[in-house]
Amino acid sequence: YLDPNGKIILTTPHPSAARLHALGASTGIFSREADEEHGKFFDRKLLEELVLSWGLKILLYEKFQFGLNQVVVMEHDHAKSIQAV
Repeated sequence: YLDPNGKIILTTPHPSAARLHALGASTGIFSREADEEHGKFFDRKLLEELVLSWGLKILLYEKFQFGLNQVVVMEHDHAKSIQAV
């Protein structure tokens, strides 16, 4: 459940980090458990498609840590809710 005025903040590795992520986990630099949790890497386009399918909209999308990670801030798409009524 998301409050009508609530926001979701999501961080995830960018697909460009997949090989580095796996290498770091295999050598113990990164957590092996974290590597196993990231079974799929999402690019911006796929994140946008998912967010829209959830009836949300993106307020902010940014890459950070040299483009290896990304953050998305989402909220309800109130315009869609009004149109659907």
